[in-house]
Amino acid sequence: MKKRIALLAMIALLCAVCGAAAEKGGEAEILAVFFCPEAQIITEADHSKELADTVVFLYHDFTYIQYVDHDDRYEIYSGGTFEVDFDWNAPGWQYDSPHILTIHAQRFHTADHVLETADLTYDINLDRVADYCLYPNNIRPDLKLTAAFMQVNKQKLAKADGSEEYLPTIWFYYDDGSFEQYAIVGGQGVVLFSSGDYAVTDPGFTANSVLTIHRTMKYRDGTGLAGYDSTHDYVIGELDFIRIWPAE
Repeated sequence: MKKRIALLAMIALLCAVCGAAAEKGGEAEILAVFFCPEAQIITEADHSKELADTVVFLYHDFTYIQYVDHDDRYEIYSGGTFEVDFDWNAPGWQYDSPHILTIHAQRFHTADHVLETADLTYDINLDRVADYCLYPNNIRPDLKLTAAFMQVNKQKLAKADGSEEYLPTIWFYYDDGSFEQYAIVGGQGVVLFSSGDYAVTDPGFTANSVLTIHRTMKYRDGTGLAGYDSTHDYVIGELDFIRIWPAE
C-alpha cells in the first residue's frame, strides 16, 4: 500500500511540475526513480540474452533515462521522452487502472555498449512496477532530492557464512538532511540498505565536498534492517559513484 501511495504521489506531481520545469530551464530535476532487478533483456553481440538490473529516472521536463547493469557497469540503455495517457485532474482517477506511462525512446542500446538513434514507442503499466518506485519516498512524498548517486558492486555485504558480496546500490540525499540507501540483495530484491542523516560541506555536492554520513539503520544478512550507529567522512570525488543529480 505504501508503494501504491508513492506511485500516486509521483503521478500527481506531473501536472504541478510541468510549468515550473519550463520556467526553470536547464537541467530538469528528478521526478521519480524506479529500480528493478533483472528486468531488462540485454542482447549481446553473439545474440545471447541476459536479464539485467535496470534503473529508470523520470524528470520534471518529461524526459527519461534508463540505465542497465551491463558487464558490471552502469550504462545508458535508452533515453527519450514520456507521457501519461490518463487525466490526473479527473475525480477518482487514482482508483482506476491501469495507469500507463508511454515511453518514446529516441536512443537505444545495441550490442557492444553502443547507443544508436531510435524511434520506438511502448507502454509501461505503472501499477505493475509500483513496488520498484523508490522516489518519491514511500512514506514521506514531501521529501525533495538534493542529490542522487549510484554504482554497481559498490556496497559490501558481510554474509552470515563469513563470505562477502558487493551489491549494486543507489543513494538518495534529501532536503531535510536525511538519506536513504537502497541495494539489490540476492534473493531479497531491492532493499532499504541504510538510512540516517548527513552533512556536506558544499550543498552542490561537488567533487571536493566532504560528505559526512551518519547511519542510524543498516541492513544485515540474516537480520534485515536494524538499528545502527556509525559516522564516516568521505570526499565525494573519491567515491567512484555515478552522480545522477545534481546533473554535472
